[in-house]
Amino acid sequence: MKNLLFIILITIVSLPSFGNDRSIKPSRMLFNLFKLNTSKKLTDKGVKVFGVKLNERDDSYLQFGNSFYIPEKSFNRANKLGKSVFRATPGDESNAHGTAFAVGGNLLLTNQHVLSKSRKNTTECRSFRIRLNDSQKNKTLYCKEVHYCSKRLDFCLIEMKDHKRGYSLDKETPLKLASVIPYGDQTEAMIIGNPIGFGLHASKGLGVVKVNSLFKFFAPVWGGNSGGPVFNKFNEVIGVVRAQSPTLMSEKSYNVAVRIDTIISVLKANLNNKPGVLNKLNL
Repeated sequence: MKNLLFIILITIVSLPSFGNDRSIKPSRMLFNLFKLNTSKKLTDKGVKVFGVKLNERDDSYLQFGNSFYIPEKSFNRANKLGKSVFRATPGDESNAHGTAFAVGGNLLLTNQHVLSKSRKNTTECRSFRIRLNDSQKNKTLYCKEVHYCSKRLDFCLIEMKDHKRGYSLDKETPLKLASVIPYGDQTEAMIIGNPIGFGLHASKGLGVVKVNSLFKFFAPVWGGNSGGPVFNKFNEVIGVVRAQSPTLMSEKSYNVAVRIDTIISVLKANLNNKPGVLNKLNL
């Protein structure tokens, strides 16, 4: 793992863009990032969707870029799973964007570098927050307690406060955490996240390659996807998106996720004194 170099995937919108700040391996891509929570435009080619676009002239990002078509089944699946995935903002950087997702009760998983961009503190809530989706009227929830963080593996299990008007994370359907991760060149993996802070997007690619406590995958990601779930074909979470490879937009590109089975094992080993927390996880 010490030879596995990668670029952390949080996005800071106040800074200039970095050109081709997306990781795509063309031969492994099944469909590119497209925006969720939009009206369905069904045609004889499938559902017409829109993705984030990079304006090559000035390296600016466009929220609604090129359109393309995906199967209706894929569109419906991504939108359903996306109801339990959220836009996240680190507690120490209001202009940064990441992703987090519901795993049971008021609990969610994300990266440690999404909780805290500075990565100096692994247990402090500060003002870490998520934005709920349209089903809960775009309410913002704040961190109540960080139950466990691993700076080395780059993940956190966080409990969120209820909103003062009664909205809470436990009203969302928790995502199922996989007990076994399928590996192989033909293994499909779908991701959902918040690229560039433009809201939830999904993509899918072929290939899941084990690398110690991590795995490589090839569904396209952009900055801001950090902390989002990687799904297998059974809609189970197999990993948490962590980073991109240094080489972007080429046949050498890959993305990196923290294995969910590793996360579960670490949580069980370190939260023996919090059985109520472990029992809430949707295993």
